[in-house]
Amino acid sequence: MRELLQEIKSILQSTKLNTKETLSAKEAAQYMGISLSTLYQLTSQSKITHYKPSGKLIFFKRKDLDDFLQQNKSEGIKIDNY
Repeated sequence: MRELLQEIKSILQSTKLNTKETLSAKEAAQYMGISLSTLYQLTSQSKITHYKPSGKLIFFKRKDLDDFLQQNKSEGIKIDNY
C-alpha cells in the first residue's frame, strides 16, 4: 500500500512539474534529472537561463530548460531499406 501511495505521489509531482511554467531550483533540477549542485554550476557559468527576482532565489522557465536540454542535436545515421 505504501509503494502504491509513493507511486501516486511521484506521478502527481511529475504532472505538476510538466504543467508549471516557472520552476524553483529544486523543481528545475528534478525536471531535468540532474543534481541541484549541477544546476547551480550551470547557472554560475551562465550556461542556462535563470531569473533572480529578489536577488537571492533562482527560478527557471520550463521552456528555457527544454531549450537547454535540446541543444547540440546529433542526427542519427539514416539507413535505406532495400
